[in-house]
Amino acid sequence: MTQWKDDMTRRQRPRRTDPDIVGVIERLALEGWNAAQTLRHLEASVDYADRAPSLRTVQDIARRVTPRNQGERWAFDTSDPDDAGPVLDALAAVIERTGGLVPRLTTEEAAWVARIAAARRGSSEDRPIPPITAWECARLYVARRQFGQPTDSLDAFLAFAPWRDGGARYAAAFASGYLHPLAPVTLAGYHQVPIRVGEPPSRPMWIDQGEQS
Repeated sequence: MTQWKDDMTRRQRPRRTDPDIVGVIERLALEGWNAAQTLRHLEASVDYADRAPSLRTVQDIARRVTPRNQGERWAFDTSDPDDAGPVLDALAAVIERTGGLVPRLTTEEAAWVARIAAARRGSSEDRPIPPITAWECARLYVARRQFGQPTDSLDAFLAFAPWRDGGARYAAAFASGYLHPLAPVTLAGYHQVPIRVGEPPSRPMWIDQGEQS
């Protein structure tokens, strides 16, 4: 009887979603994919099909990186000219990266993009933050603040600026246990270019589209 109860407990215990799959779900949610589309992608992938979670799990994971209130649409004609440059760069990068699934930024996202770009504008020796990275971080800041979640891991990501050195210092800090394991989304998922159906992740997300790996 005791053995039977133990077996039933193990069967009823929710299966933990692997970090790389969490990363894919979060990444695609950022880029405008809905839960059903994401699940179909996972089930069609040779890398994830046998580990794909339920639709409810996909929805729960995606929800934490998706702002509840999409907010007011950002428009150039009502923006601060001093902030408009990096926001326009981010908008172009977002439209290209998502294939038009995300065609606009909200005013809150735009404010975060401008803030991040100003803090990480680079210098003669250091590369500025890529526009798509600024937007991804901005969207995560908005979502985490709405849900009352900490933003420490995002702060650390910007502090280490992994787009400048290929991520060497950031990866070393993560491996040493100095950073939160979800930093900023998941190390496996957030550091990859967007997943297209049939295409495995290939390059770090901080590498610009035109830069060779």
